[in-house]
Amino acid sequence: MVDQQDTSTPQATIPSARNPTGKNQYSHCPSAKDERVKQLIIGYHRRGITDRKNISQLLLAESPSIIMSEATVARRLKKFNLRASSLTTQRMPDAEKRQYILDQMSKDPTGKKGPRTIRKEIASEHGVFLTRDFVEAEVRHLRASQLAREEDPEVCIESPSPTLCVER
Repeated sequence: MVDQQDTSTPQATIPSARNPTGKNQYSHCPSAKDERVKQLIIGYHRRGITDRKNISQLLLAESPSIIMSEATVARRLKKFNLRASSLTTQRMPDAEKRQYILDQMSKDPTGKKGPRTIRKEIASEHGVFLTRDFVEAEVRHLRASQLAREEDPEVCIESPSPTLCVER
């Protein structure tokens, strides 16, 4: 059997690098350093849009449109350290999570805001997403401890988290 080699290109002219010119084959997708894309993705995240499919579609609807695959959106979210509520709730220290909730509750002295509103305000003001269950449990606990303190300043309510009562 005879070897059939392509002798049209000499071996010396074939570069060893896979992309010697550095030309990006995905020219429609902006680089990770693009500030406009970064601001758009952070804005979507602050509005509570964390699904990579939705973000990809929203970027396509922008003017001028930005074509970015769902996988690339996921990589950008990870690069910008933007996480959904369950991961944020797991990784953030309890004291910090409680402080966000306490700050929002202090802005509402009448106590008319519910846990979902408090959760949305934390997300919009700070860009921190906490799970609905965690916020509901903490708000319930904090309001119960406030009621107990109003009745008797020396009584504290125990919970799975550290006691939050403070004597007056």
